[in-house]
Amino acid sequence: MKRQGFTLVEVLMTALITTLIGGALLVVAIAGRRVSDLTNARLTAQTEAQRGLNRLTEDLRMASTSTLNGEKGIECLVAPNTNSDPLQLQFKRVLPDGLLSGEIIYWRQTKTSGGGKKGQPTVRNQLMRQPPSGGSDQVVATGVTVFDFSSVCNDAANTSGMAQVRLTAQANSWQGPMTQTVESQVWIRNPKPPSS
Repeated sequence: MKRQGFTLVEVLMTALITTLIGGALLVVAIAGRRVSDLTNARLTAQTEAQRGLNRLTEDLRMASTSTLNGEKGIECLVAPNTNSDPLQLQFKRVLPDGLLSGEIIYWRQTKTSGGGKKGQPTVRNQLMRQPPSGGSDQVVATGVTVFDFSSVCNDAANTSGMAQVRLTAQANSWQGPMTQTVESQVWIRNPKPPSS
């Protein structure tokens, strides 16, 4: 009488081949997940930086660096006892009727909140905007680690009418922080005339 079935060697070989194929599929799935996480982090950083830059350039395009009716133009406020990097960018917009709006202020703010992952504090870097109406402060973009508008401040006379601004945003991934930088040159609507 002949027995039907598989020998021990056949069963072990089948198990080995199945394990190898399953392991290969697992490696591909993990690599795909990591690429997806990196892409999402990079996209998040790029989106936040671009959103902040878009809002800032929209306001700056309507700004006036000229002194009208004794009003302030664009000002760069520097924090006391720090280097010369500006802390806030403050300006007024020119409204369609030619009048100036209230002051708009942009600044980068770092907030630390309670325990995040593994009890570590959560640090949030935000680009903030105070609207001309004096309403509540608005979060324009999150993850902003650099807010540079030094070219606006270094050109004290601002006769060129150009302002260069740069934002760097950061998002975390399994590989560490992913950063994206965006910058723009903005034509100021009413630059100051050259002083004689």
